[in-house]
Amino acid sequence: MYRYTFQLSPARQKSELIFTQHQTILQEALDAINSGISFQRDGKHLDMLHIKDKELILCLTSQEALPNPARSLSALTRYLTTNYPAIFSPYIYNKTLCNMYLLSQEETSVPQADFTLSNEEILKEMVDLLYTYPNTKEVKSAKNEIISILQPFVAKK
Repeated sequence: MYRYTFQLSPARQKSELIFTQHQTILQEALDAINSGISFQRDGKHLDMLHIKDKELILCLTSQEALPNPARSLSALTRYLTTNYPAIFSPYIYNKTLCNMYLLSQEETSVPQADFTLSNEEILKEMVDLLYTYPNTKEVKSAKNEIISILQPFVAKK
């Protein structure tokens, strides 16, 4: 699991945008983004950690490392300017609503005792293993283990 913490501030320096006045709308936007197809498909989640008048701290978590995690936050600008253009469009500067500063980036490992995968996740990981990883000694060994596990089930068909 990868965790990215961002500090957002209004894109316009002398902006009259006050985040705390729109906290309900911001939370609605985050809920909508999190339930969106691309966020669910990619295993991403966005949370509001802290809000001040001119500062918003967001945490983005992802199953996979993101080469450019700030791009995932563009969904926030899109949602707010599409659904509330009268409120947020005047504050757009350089095609964005907020300046984004990456405060921290960390990788957290899931403890083996708590490690579980859904059927969909198992299938995705197996496809990744078979088709995207380089054919190293470990990958070949894992493929052989999968074959030996599947053998009794395939034989019953």
